Amino acid sequence: MQFHDDARPRRMKSARFDAVTADGRAVVIEATALCPAVDMQGLGYSGGFADGKGLGIWRGDAHVESDTWDVSHPCDVVREGGTRVRPIHRIQPVRLTIRGAGLDGEGTGSLTMIAEGTLPQLGLE
Repeated sequence: MQFHDDARPRRMKSARFDAVTADGRAVVIEATALCPAVDMQGLGYSGGFADGKGLGIWRGDAHVESDTWDVSHPCDVVREGGTRVRPIHRIQPVRLTIRGAGLDGEGTGSLTMIAEGTLPQLGLE
């Protein structure tokens, strides 16, 4: 896994997943970030919406909101008013490569991965 920096939460540049199919064949999946990650705050997660009440609250028949944020940095988001934040929940558009088990191919996808905290290093010296 390669990250843009060590600040938390971390955003991935690329990731490799080694997997095994149900019948024991090895598969390697590689994901590479295509652009900055989508900030999920505007969908109502973590309070979302201008009123901070989150998902599922009745706001009327024709309630409409919008936000404009700068997501050009791979990790940080600049909200309206200039506040710089590093949201936890983001979705990363990725280029995918799959090799092995007769599943070779390339395409694009969406990777939701939250890298927060410290994981033990198992023999990676």
